[in-house]
Amino acid sequence: MSAKKSGFPSFNEFGLLPVGTHAATIETLKKSVLVVGLPDSGAGISIVRLCLVNYLKHLADDLWRADIYEIYVGGPFVTDVAEPDEMPVVFVCDLHEFASESIQANLNARYPEPIWTWDEKSSNKAARPGGKALKSPLWNRYRAELYPIFVGSNGKELDPLNLRRWLTLDLPSGREKGIVRLLPSRKKGM
Repeated sequence: MSAKKSGFPSFNEFGLLPVGTHAATIETLKKSVLVVGLPDSGAGISIVRLCLVNYLKHLADDLWRADIYEIYVGGPFVTDVAEPDEMPVVFVCDLHEFASESIQANLNARYPEPIWTWDEKSSNKAARPGGKALKSPLWNRYRAELYPIFVGSNGKELDPLNLRRWLTLDLPSGREKGIVRLLPSRKKGM
C-alpha cells in the first residue's frame, strides 16, 4: 500500500507533518509517509523509520498495559529527515500515580532491569551520538525519548517543561509541525 492510500497526511512543502494532531495506529504508521516515503519518490520503505515504529510498538504496549492511552510522537520522526536518530514521545498520566512511582513499577514489571526511569543515575550507560548528552535506558534500548505530561487531581494538564511545544516545534526551521497521537489497534470482534 502506498503512503497516499494509507489515509495519513503527507509532508507539507517544508518537509514537515502538517500542523495538528494526526491519530494513527502502529499499522497505519507502517503504511504512512513516515515509513513508506512520499509516493513516486522512489525512496521506498525506510528501514530506520520502520525500526523506530517497531520500537514504538513495544513502548506503546507497555504504556497501554499500564492503562496509559494518551501517547504522542513528534521530533525528527514527523519530518522528511531520511534517517531520524530518535523519536520523542510524550504520554499523559496522573501526577499522583507518577509521583508514587506506581506507574514506573508497572511499566518496569516485565524488564530484568528498570528501563522506565527518569532518574539521572540511570542515564549513564551510553552517550548520545556525537557525545553530547547522556541518554536514558529507554533511549538506549528503543531510540526514543519518553516524557510524561501530568494530569492533576483537578483534571487539568500540567506541562511544566512545555513538552507539547517541544513535540510540535521543528527546531532547525522554527516552524510548527504536526504530531502523531498513537492509538491502540482494534482487536478483531470489537
